[in-house]
Amino acid sequence: MCLIFRVDWDMQKVLNLVLINTLLLLVSVNAQPTELTELKKVQIPEEIFLGGLLQIDMDDDRILITDNSIGQVVLFKGSEWKVLDPEDCHPGFWFQPIQAKFGDNDEIFITNSGIWGFRFKKNGECVGAVEKGSRFFTAENFYYGNDIVGINADFAQKHINLWDKKGKEMETLFSVTNEFPNAEYRIQGGGIFEADNTVYFAKVLEPIIYSFNRETKELNSHEFNSDLFKPITADISNDIKDPKFLKEVGRVFKNNSVIQSLYHLNQTTGILFFSQNVGEGTSYYGLIFDLKDLKIKETLILKSLPVFVENNEFVFIERESEGYETEIVELVFKTRKKK
Repeated sequence: MCLIFRVDWDMQKVLNLVLINTLLLLVSVNAQPTELTELKKVQIPEEIFLGGLLQIDMDDDRILITDNSIGQVVLFKGSEWKVLDPEDCHPGFWFQPIQAKFGDNDEIFITNSGIWGFRFKKNGECVGAVEKGSRFFTAENFYYGNDIVGINADFAQKHINLWDKKGKEMETLFSVTNEFPNAEYRIQGGGIFEADNTVYFAKVLEPIIYSFNRETKELNSHEFNSDLFKPITADISNDIKDPKFLKEVGRVFKNNSVIQSLYHLNQTTGILFFSQNVGEGTSYYGLIFDLKDLKIKETLILKSLPVFVENNEFVFIERESEGYETEIVELVFKTRKKK
């Protein structure tokens, strides 16, 4: 999960350049990372060019890659691949994809900057845009099961909303107050997933894991006390034109932990990933938590962050390049080494 800033378009371009350069330069300084065992590699066809900010979703033998750098979504199945393009069934609209996810209903949903959602079948066939008249939203992150559960925000709160597969907003499941509203609104991250009719959610800067049971409507939270996590202690400016704004954002990344993603690890646990600047580099951690009581069971120290996690498998992107036209991109599947 890559971080996104909520600002106007001109400022967005500046911040994206800063973020991309930062991500490319960061080097992990962990001394003793958790040992992972490689399971397999999947090489991306060489004819597909991929940028630097990639997001992954998987469904059985299908792989979705959202390329935020150059604005494309690619569907892979074995050696076959297809670039998903809404122009096939919904021409005339700007396609700038944010995230693409498989659903449990044989569809793919892509959030987009512009018309906010496009639908595809799992074979890559275009279905169309969201329903006419659907209220606009840009989800920071979302989980797609039989319906869409996503993070929506204003300055005061983060809202977990529910949409049907056609993009019609159904309801707000729950909302949580932002202790540092400007930073939580401007810096998008955290994560969300659903398991056994319970939604699990974390914001980007606060050490809290939430769970919401959709049947009982019960909202629970657990504030974890990790010595490695450094929570935010001061907010940033609410004025993006303030000359101090970029310095204040930089201060957050330098001094505070940033929650990057949240995944369903296995039947009983989830995992929260966060980064923390240390000296000249950045360290990455995974906190494994119990799905029932949300308490931390184990801490992983990582050399880099995975781009996808499922069934105890961690998926990383590895790139090898001898030049612009000879780059090899591989998805590497790993698991924790048995003790």
